[in-house]
Amino acid sequence: MKATATITLLIFSVISFSQTDFSGTWFLPDDDHNTPFGLEFHADGRFTQFEVDPESNNVYERIEGSYYFEEGSNLLVTITWYGTEAVTSKYEYSFNNGNLILKQTYPSTFALTLVRELDIAEL
Repeated sequence: MKATATITLLIFSVISFSQTDFSGTWFLPDDDHNTPFGLEFHADGRFTQFEVDPESNNVYERIEGSYYFEEGSNLLVTITWYGTEAVTSKYEYSFNNGNLILKQTYPSTFALTLVRELDIAEL
């Protein structure tokens, strides 16, 4: 499992020169800034997932992961780490009016529209 993760991270570093810009922090839009879910993409193929603790809208759990995409394709693959367990998810992505549209196709199907946030210092 760890060897697969290492190989995957090497692949991610090769694509860091790609032109699609996921970098930054993306959250589900809301009116009162109590967003339950967000993603921060790093240029090196890592991401941090933010989820609100069900007991408090102000406390975020940070979950680490890696992502991969190919320029010219709309496929985004994420590997999210929960301790020593990894979960792989596949998405079709697009950008619309500055928003990131993610349509998960594996392991389940659903769609998210995320907006770019400018400051995550308070998380």
